[in-house]
Amino acid sequence: MGLTFFLAATLAFTEVVHACSCNELSMQDNYCGADFVVKAKVLKVTKKAQHTYKLKVKDSYKGDLRGVIYVKTPSASQTCGAGLKKRKIYLLTGEINADGELTTDLCSQNMRWNNV
Repeated sequence: MGLTFFLAATLAFTEVVHACSCNELSMQDNYCGADFVVKAKVLKVTKKAQHTYKLKVKDSYKGDLRGVIYVKTPSASQTCGAGLKKRKIYLLTGEINADGELTTDLCSQNMRWNNV
């Protein structure tokens, strides 16, 4: 009876938690798997269901992107959101989805440029 009550109480207060989980990839594998790789400065962050970053491309290493681009990411790090900071420069990698939108996430190994 005690064990049954404990299990029932535990299950009643258990919350489903979704956390970000990334495969361990080398930088080379990450680069090869990415649709785009750029050095870019974050100009603006729009926070909604997904964050949208307005970026100024400084250099494009893969994907031939130029000028101002918009990149989407999940809104929270628990769902693998990238968490880029305004006015900072990053080495940014990501995918182009079926709608032609540029996307990135925490698993893309994005780095502040001064840490590259």
